[in-house]
Amino acid sequence: MSLSKLLLRSLLCLSLIAVIALSALPSTSASAATTVTKTYTETQINNSYRITHPLRWRVTNLHVDLKPGYALVTATHEYRTGKTVTTNTTFVPILSNGRLTWNVISFTYNDKAVSQDVINQINNSINSAWRNWFKTKLPAGKLTSVTITDVDISFVAVR
Repeated sequence: MSLSKLLLRSLLCLSLIAVIALSALPSTSASAATTVTKTYTETQINNSYRITHPLRWRVTNLHVDLKPGYALVTATHEYRTGKTVTTNTTFVPILSNGRLTWNVISFTYNDKAVSQDVINQINNSINSAWRNWFKTKLPAGKLTSVTITDVDISFVAVR
């Protein structure tokens, strides 16, 4: 038998022994995984800097109202002409592959509902912004659940 074949068989045997040894070891990744929960109350959200100091100075009366399963965001917008409009936007969390996005399910403009086409355009434009915001606010890991109640919102992730 040639030296190269002998080395190849030895390598195969060592590889097989390594695979058997590794499979006999307890899985450390499952036991090392930790669950992290982050909860924000409605009061904390409404007292946060971004709500009390909206990015656009023409937005006032910004308020988040949590309801079971969704969040209602109300705001007053003032145009340069002085005209003001009140918006009510209902967001629901969508979890997919450990990633969170928010979808708008209803939007009213001065108490007039907008069409589903407009809602679809809104959802398309904000999805990447939501994903980036949560990437910086939540711990690294895979998001496993989002729970919204009347008083708080909780995020559960696995590290």
